[in-house]
Amino acid sequence: MSNLRHLCLLLLVPLTAFLQGPTHKITLLDGKVELQVPDQFHPMSDQEFQQRFRHGTSKPSLVLTDSTSEVTLTGVSTSMPATEDDMAAFALFQYQDLRKKHPDTEFPPHAHGTLIINGKKIGYLKFMPHAQDQVGFTWDFFALVDGKVLLLDLTCPISKQKLWDPIADQIIHSLKINSH
Repeated sequence: MSNLRHLCLLLLVPLTAFLQGPTHKITLLDGKVELQVPDQFHPMSDQEFQQRFRHGTSKPSLVLTDSTSEVTLTGVSTSMPATEDDMAAFALFQYQDLRKKHPDTEFPPHAHGTLIINGKKIGYLKFMPHAQDQVGFTWDFFALVDGKVLLLDLTCPISKQKLWDPIADQIIHSLKINSH
């Protein structure tokens, strides 16, 4: 029994260290938005972006990736006006729209809703899209900055979901919005 306990500890320590591993702060929109992201994330080059995403897709203002370019964190500031009271309805609309346009998309339990992060209501949507004969895992977040929707999106292969789901949770819980 003692050996099994030691083996479990040896296996869990590297994972826990990774999940709570080194992070660095990034800012968006002239410092109005702050996030803590894993140190392994770096800005995705234009070449990596063209290889990873569909031709004709415009590069978001934030595109970070890991060393494999399989995990990405993107951020797009929109001109879409909203209030915090709109976040639940916005997440529900995104969910319904995605189900309608892509019926093969899978959704986990509690796939959409809102969270309170650092005093701000944040909408979210989790889903597993089917693309190019692969299934991925995507966690979208919707936050308000100066009354406009900011979209944040973490995507990884489904095979890495169990690893990246808690990391995505840590990233979004580090979100600070420094605007009115």
